[in-house]
Order: sequence, then structure tokens, then C-alpha cells
Amino acid sequence: VAPGVKVEVTCGANSVGAQTDAYGSFKLFVPDKGKCALKVHYQGQAPSFEINSYDGPVQYDLILEKQGAQYTLRRK
Repeated sequence: VAPGVKVEVTCGANSVGAQTDAYGSFKLFVPDKGKCALKVHYQGQAPSFEINSYDGPVQYDLILEKQGAQYTLRRK
């Protein structure tokens, strides 16, 4: 995705956000542990993907793709 795209991780009632850099990458610190939802706010849509938050760093390599009129996130 382009630079400056809003990315949000929600765990329970807590949310943490960031924006993508020039390479479409981002880094977030999520204090909550367990299952969370990652959302990418892109072109008026917010496709989400279930992730897990742990004590240590986690890296996900995701693809944002358009299926019909809707954007979806999936693992690469």
C-alpha cells in the first residue's frame, strides 16, 4: 500500500494505530496479549485480519487484494 495508510490493531477494548511508511511497512507495540484484529483503512474500506499478540515481537507478511468491489487481507 501507499505511504500514510492507517493501520489499527484492536485487542478487546484497546486499540493501537500507526501509518505505513514509504515501503508499506509499519511497526506497532500492542500491550495486550492474545487474539487481536488488524485493520487496514484503505480507500474507504477497512478489511481486517485476525492476528495473535505475544510477549515478544511478531511479524506478519500480508497482502491487500481487491476481490470484486471489496478489499481483503490474507497471508502471503
